[in-house]
Amino acid sequence: MRLVCTVKVDASRMCPGANRSTVQRPRASTLSFGRRPDHKDEMCLLLQSAQDTKGIRYKVVDNITQIFAKFINEGKCTIRLKEPAHDLIIQADALLLKSFLRVIKLAFGKNSPEPAVKVPVLNEKYFRPKVQTKYSVTSNAEYPTLQGFPRTTQHLSIVDLQRKSFDRQILRLNQLRSLDLSKNCIRSLPVELGSLPNLAELCLAENQLGKSPPKSWAWLNGDAIKKNLITLDLGRNELTWLPPYLGKLTALRTLSLNNNLLSSLPLNIGFLSSLRFFSLHENLLDMLPGCVRRLRLETINVSGNTFKPQGFEGCEIDPNILEVPDLVEIAAKTVLRSRLRYGPETIPRGLVKYLDEALYCECGEACFKYRLRSIMMFDLRAIAEKCVLSMDPRIPLRCIFCSERCRYRWH
Repeated sequence: MRLVCTVKVDASRMCPGANRSTVQRPRASTLSFGRRPDHKDEMCLLLQSAQDTKGIRYKVVDNITQIFAKFINEGKCTIRLKEPAHDLIIQADALLLKSFLRVIKLAFGKNSPEPAVKVPVLNEKYFRPKVQTKYSVTSNAEYPTLQGFPRTTQHLSIVDLQRKSFDRQILRLNQLRSLDLSKNCIRSLPVELGSLPNLAELCLAENQLGKSPPKSWAWLNGDAIKKNLITLDLGRNELTWLPPYLGKLTALRTLSLNNNLLSSLPLNIGFLSSLRFFSLHENLLDMLPGCVRRLRLETINVSGNTFKPQGFEGCEIDPNILEVPDLVEIAAKTVLRSRLRYGPETIPRGLVKYLDEALYCECGEACFKYRLRSIMMFDLRAIAEKCVLSMDPRIPLRCIFCSERCRYRWH
């Protein structure tokens, strides 16, 4: 039996104070189990890699002292050996790793129902696995409904199949880097999508996400996707609004919101510090949030929008008198200012919603009930090297201020 995996050999446990050079770097390897061709009564493990195709043999019976399998569900385990005194630190597909360990335990257990004769002779020829990293589905007939997608898939494309739901098999692809689900009929995405550890590119263009309820956007608040997502395409989804989670994608460089029905953007969109390419072509925007002045873009496309707020005459509108904030607002500001983690498992859901719907002053301070609002004109060429416009580059911004001092400072 063979297991395609990544193995790090640690030979340092007998000499704790020794140089850490005795710990090998992780290598793409093949770990085989079977009977030795020259001693068919002896079972062993054979560890091979591209750097060492002959490999290292490890006796199995009375030589494995312990198997550390606490993180087996994550595809990780460690096999501790007596001779030589090595720890084999293994990372592989969780299901395949479980099957591999199960076979070993059955084969060398004292009360094993599997006699050694059933264990195949070890094939010592180095097996170089063909790793499939790209997978594309172009028709419903070839969709892998039963066998699933290869666990090594890094780039997955499921385009123009008119699928109405998200395939949860995708959530098992821990190596997935790019996912293209464009030209389908998907209305909602599972919250677990935000936990895929390596997802960097996500194309959801030409779906029906505009018909999804607010709770269906919780995937945007996942810890992994907030840190890793670089490209997001939500074009042609009939979107009329966007969740505030969008402003938390700190690694996002490219954001496309073309051909939707957006009349406004989240007021924290300006906190996308990594954003470089921003496209808002063909929407219903009459203003942009004031925090866009924080952005430093290479390209922004706002053509096909009206940018004519009703009743705008170039003066301040809808001023609210600042009052003494209540304790809830003071506490909420402290949580956001200190970047404390929060969620429905630690605080009531009503407070989670209250925090998520915070507005932000131009100074970066969170605002809730007590704030000032005004509209001002702004030249987009101040924040972008290239502006694609269908009108004057000066457009109105809807600004939020936490105090009179901030308003005079930013006007």
